[in-house]
Amino acid sequence: MTTAEIGLVTTAVVGVAAAAGPAVTSWLDRKHQRDLARAQRLFDQRRQTYNDLAKFLERQRTILDRTGYQSEFRKAIPAPPAQVSDEEWVELQGRTAVTGSIEVQERLSGYREAIGNFTLAVMEFEREDKKREGVQTLPHRWNEAQQIVTAMRKEALESIDDVERVMRDELANL
Repeated sequence: MTTAEIGLVTTAVVGVAAAAGPAVTSWLDRKHQRDLARAQRLFDQRRQTYNDLAKFLERQRTILDRTGYQSEFRKAIPAPPAQVSDEEWVELQGRTAVTGSIEVQERLSGYREAIGNFTLAVMEFEREDKKREGVQTLPHRWNEAQQIVTAMRKEALESIDDVERVMRDELANL
């Protein structure tokens, strides 16, 4: 190849690179902008869902704090707040299933298991507590039932803390 041919080829390569460079840069910039917009939408969706879920969980925390005590104490404790409607709960679960991370969904599943265990323990304790009415001695299983309620309450409260911690960490890192 002659020097003139090499010069011609070099000039052509430089010309193609000069023409293609801005096109590639523009394509990469558009891809980056799309990725940023997608990340912002995910953050906005998760933030709203996680805020609503945290509000629900804090209501549940209040319910846990005000449920499952012996009859003498129930009168001194404010009534727990009303549960959310089935429709509100289904809507929140649906949004969490779509926009929540797998880890949040797993922790929420752990919460549902813990709240179920607490509910069963409260039902058993209330049966035992009713046996106390008009009797001077405690029913056979009363102390044990009360201890189980306390343990299940602690487990449910810890599961709420766990879900909220994961949500906080995810939003901080998105």
